[in-house]
Amino acid sequence: MDATRWSKRKKQLERVEAMNEKRLKLRPSEEEGAPSEPACQAEAGAETLDGDSDSVQSFSDDDVWSCLDEWVRALGIVDLKMLSLLLFEFYRRETSQTVKRAADVVSQIVHKNEGTIRDWQNNFRRNCGEFLDGRGHYQRSSIMHDEEYRRKASRWARQHGCTKGKPNMTASDFCCYINTDLLPNTSHSPGFSPRISVKTACRFLCDLGFQRVDSSKKGVYIDGHERQDVVEERTRYLDRVHAIESNHLPPPSPSDVLQEHQSGHMKDQSATKWLVTIFHDESTFQSNEDQRYMWCQPDQTAIKPKSRGSGRMVSDFIDEFSGYLRLSPSEVEAARVINPEITNEARQIIEYGENRDGYWTGDKFMSQVKRAVAIAEIKYPSQSYALLWIFDHSCNHTAKSHDALVASRMNVGLGGKQPPMRDTMYQGKEQKLVTGEGVPKGLRMVLTERGINVSNMCRDQMVSVLSEHDDFANEKSSVELYLESRGHYCLFIPKYHCELNPIERVWGHAKKYTRAYCNYSITGLRKTMTPALETVDVDLIRKFFRKARDYVRAYREGKRTGKEVEDAVKLYKSHRRVKENR
Repeated sequence: MDATRWSKRKKQLERVEAMNEKRLKLRPSEEEGAPSEPACQAEAGAETLDGDSDSVQSFSDDDVWSCLDEWVRALGIVDLKMLSLLLFEFYRRETSQTVKRAADVVSQIVHKNEGTIRDWQNNFRRNCGEFLDGRGHYQRSSIMHDEEYRRKASRWARQHGCTKGKPNMTASDFCCYINTDLLPNTSHSPGFSPRISVKTACRFLCDLGFQRVDSSKKGVYIDGHERQDVVEERTRYLDRVHAIESNHLPPPSPSDVLQEHQSGHMKDQSATKWLVTIFHDESTFQSNEDQRYMWCQPDQTAIKPKSRGSGRMVSDFIDEFSGYLRLSPSEVEAARVINPEITNEARQIIEYGENRDGYWTGDKFMSQVKRAVAIAEIKYPSQSYALLWIFDHSCNHTAKSHDALVASRMNVGLGGKQPPMRDTMYQGKEQKLVTGEGVPKGLRMVLTERGINVSNMCRDQMVSVLSEHDDFANEKSSVELYLESRGHYCLFIPKYHCELNPIERVWGHAKKYTRAYCNYSITGLRKTMTPALETVDVDLIRKFFRKARDYVRAYREGKRTGKEVEDAVKLYKSHRRVKENR
């Protein structure tokens, strides 16, 4: 007997004992010289005839009813049902009352609803004189009760649990095996379901002795959010985004995730162009990267490859209008009349490695950006749309052109391997950074021409001083210069703020697919990578945009720490309650 049932039974026994003590107090005790029960009854009758009833103690009507009430309340559920049916049948037969009237009378005695009494009576008749307890889960038959099917399921789970060179078994795989291979060969009884759910499959695996082993979980890196320079950079980024959004119309989409965006900003009434925000990022997929959890037996050890294997890198763009930045077949056909080299999508995938496609460099990134700009300008004409391109702070994204003003590229003296740099303006005067013969000037000569004494400076000090000058400090990257030359906006997400980029969630959703179908080979990765990316449709991408916009709103409200931001983003605590203090 479990603890709950024993506690209820103990309370019932205590109530019975209390009732017996009360009955003994009201009845005269034989040990104190009281007469026997027949004599007491005769004497009570005689005294009653004489008219003196106060000298005899007996149960009054209220005491009798109270005692019966205590006994009824102390009965167990089965005894209470039997008493109710006895009273019900007695009253209905002796008084010739209707079923409803009899149930009403009995309900007042046993303190139950009239409908409950009738349900008990119907249950007793339907089950041939037995009470079936309907409380708790219905005990239906299961294939795990059959030793043959249990042995087959256990054998399959051991063969597919942790096998080298094969994907880890998931509860969905086991559920598919049960529904497609095992259940069709069974004879279905009336209480037997022909299919099971994934949750039931998890329960079966635990019943077979398997346990789920989870690896370490990853989250959003928030360690650098409280740094002063990062907070200042984030503030400038948010202000810049707000200024651009305020001067343009919101995306014209019927989606609810965009209506919130439209109502959250005061748009300039003179704005005539729609704003299209395009995010970019790269991600790597490894051939040995499988699920973060597995089902195995307690005495079984998972055999995992030591390395993550060969990999492929994807670089892509997404926007809130159409999802991935790509052209439809009709748009490609019309665009190739003007530009025969136009491609249908901006996505680029390489197999990184020295003996394969090499590595991702700034030149390859700029080549992809130019191809993406050509696609975006066809899909979103400049007469009706304004384009905002947002990148993260990687070395390839912030790379500067070969003739850019970068002090760290310069030598101390003339010539050498330093690249020639373009002319610049310093304090309203033009300054050439190469000599008349085309030899690049060094740090010493450039600083001397600017009136700075460098006699006691080393190279690092010269680089630090020159980098603080406005022309060197405000030098823009190659992608910024190119996009601005095309009439577009370009921004960089603050450092340590990958949650502001919705494409990060696209990679996470796509990797669920590749990990589920991982066969630990680069050939298998080639087959699964593109279908994995296509599982993310435009509706899901719009939800990712809304999530990133929630983080932007949280930072604008003054939230700084990671917990404050997560609490502000999580609008609902559950499906029934709105989050407090919102």
